[in-house]
Amino acid sequence: MNELPKFRTVGDRVVWARKRKGWTQTDLANAAQATRSQIQKIENGRTERPRNMEKLAEVLDVPPAWLQFGYAELESLSEGAIKLAIAWDGLSDEAKKIV
Repeated sequence: MNELPKFRTVGDRVVWARKRKGWTQTDLANAAQATRSQIQKIENGRTERPRNMEKLAEVLDVPPAWLQFGYAELESLSEGAIKLAIAWDGLSDEAKKIV
């Protein structure tokens, strides 16, 4: 796989990966066994941690770590760093400002 671009949000990464395959939101929903509404919510940022992240990554042919966090290789991070990244990702924007 070529180097993956950097995007700020999960939604931006899903849009890029979907368009790279030439798919519509409906195409992606069908491939990922999701609804078009679920895909819209992910792409619009209303769902930041989709439950079907592994399936989305699989059908989009991208690493799950890149889709969720923007890292091509999550395995290169220590277990503690992974836990910290997941915890940070779960914080609200207000909480992130405080930290």
